[in-house]
Amino acid sequence: MSEEQAAMATLVHLAQFRYLAVETFRRNGVGVVTPVWFVAQDGRLY
Repeated sequence: MSEEQAAMATLVHLAQFRYLAVETFRRNGVGVVTPVWFVAQDGRLY
């Protein structure tokens, strides 16, 4: 599978969801999860 095909497969998979979770970490190592709303359109995430 080419890199472009893999990227499109990922977009197709993500398109079924409304948001993704981004986890960042505080200095003390505790993770903080933030929901990020997005839309997939024309092969891109916005």
